[in-house]
Amino acid sequence: MTEADESLIWATSRRSPANGFVTASSSIGLSGQTEGAASLTIDGVTVPLAGQSFTAGPYALDEGPRSFLLVASDAAGNTAQVVRTVERDSTAPRIAIAEPSTAAGFVVGASPIAVAGSAADPHLTAVHVGTRAATLDGNDFRLEGVALQPGDQVLFARGSVFSDQLDVRFSGTADAPIVFGAYGSG
Repeated sequence: MTEADESLIWATSRRSPANGFVTASSSIGLSGQTEGAASLTIDGVTVPLAGQSFTAGPYALDEGPRSFLLVASDAAGNTAQVVRTVERDSTAPRIAIAEPSTAAGFVVGASPIAVAGSAADPHLTAVHVGTRAATLDGNDFRLEGVALQPGDQVLFARGSVFSDQLDVRFSGTADAPIVFGAYGSG
């Protein structure tokens, strides 16, 4: 496929989603703008053009990558095709905390502390402790100076298994308690 083929179908200034887009959603819509196309198909199904713009879908997404074949034809019968791939990743990252220790009976008696560990996910881009971004080196993360303060939330990933006791020696206030809860699904 040539650069001209690409521009016939998919004007770079107006396309959604981008090639390689990753989503947790179970469906996705495609939209974009053609240049000089009289007709367009996506995976063999005709898609109406509004001028040179198109919107199609929703398309079901299974876990993993899915490719869409877009074929545009101009009034002279010339065709061009573009493949766009999106990926569904609905699996939450797996996190293991190495610091502070998760050993039975371990008590965090000082504040602030360092939080460190590893996270595994094929699309891992960041790890946050509260609202602060940890330093990420491959799958390993670390954040120094973490202190529980009144009004903070400690959230655990739903579906995770914790086998040791949590002993918290910090407290909030009546107006700003430290809240323990969960996020995600599972």
